[in-house]
Amino acid sequence: MPLVSFLSRLSDLADRVMCRLVFLAVAALTLTITLQIAARIFFDALPWTEELSRYLLVFATFGGASLAYKRGNHIAVTFLIGLARGRLRELLGAVVQLFCLFFFAIAIRSSIQLISMQIYQTSPALGLPMRLVYLALPFGFSTMALHALAEFVACCRRALRGEAA
Repeated sequence: MPLVSFLSRLSDLADRVMCRLVFLAVAALTLTITLQIAARIFFDALPWTEELSRYLLVFATFGGASLAYKRGNHIAVTFLIGLARGRLRELLGAVVQLFCLFFFAIAIRSSIQLISMQIYQTSPALGLPMRLVYLALPFGFSTMALHALAEFVACCRRALRGEAA
């Protein structure tokens, strides 16, 4: 099935890109906080460093959440899925992914609404449009939705073929 392969490759590509973006965000966060500490000890405090570090943490959090989702590292209740075998297990996995897709769709919609409410607001120290900061939410949720869709299609395919993951 070309759809399964395409979604899997797209999910893997999004994961690789997100991994690099999260690395850059955490590296920039580390440098910003180090600069903030040095400035407070030796000079005057730099007010923009605290704000920038907060925004970098938000981006790293939602990006990291998508990385964890792709790898199955989020906390999960897997009691029923653990008891199931074969096709039933794959079908239950597909249902779980459907619920996740539903949640991500609501989260994407809500975060876009939040961005539209922040159209004129700017951050105090950096003067950044707040809609840029809030873009981390739909970006992270969209990436998680892509991973969920790819896994949903893969679970359905395995269930139809009688394969186990």
